[in-house]
Amino acid sequence: MIIKEILACIRGKEAFPREWEAGKRGRKPFRRGFFDTMAAEAVLKIREALPVRLHLILPCKEQSDRWHFAEKRRYREILKQVDTAEFLFERYTPDCMLRRDDAMVARSGYCVCYLRDPAAKRGGTAYTVRRAKKEGLEVIHLIPVEVEQLTLL
Repeated sequence: MIIKEILACIRGKEAFPREWEAGKRGRKPFRRGFFDTMAAEAVLKIREALPVRLHLILPCKEQSDRWHFAEKRRYREILKQVDTAEFLFERYTPDCMLRRDDAMVARSGYCVCYLRDPAAKRGGTAYTVRRAKKEGLEVIHLIPVEVEQLTLL
């Protein structure tokens, strides 16, 4: 039996500003990290010490088809290690991402999000947060660290 109250949906926008992707500010360019991916990797790391499980609800099997090679590799590594992965659709549909967000909220007791602007009206993360609030879920906003304060190894 899975207890809904202890399940969390985790959702977030890109973890680094677009300027870094373009190499502005005098820093070496690198690809932006997606919060959802980093969160999944963190749960897998935590699982080494604590009895937690990682269940993914994914929009479609084609989700990663247009991703960069390195992102696809990270995604495949995560899929190998999860407890379960559920694909809602075989193929991409115009609303599959939103249906995934709906499914995450419906199965969760709270929502953890990385959203730079909690008042945002557009975007998948903002949609998920609005849905979670509408369903009465506690929403935990992770406060973004100023990127200038990050030390990248």
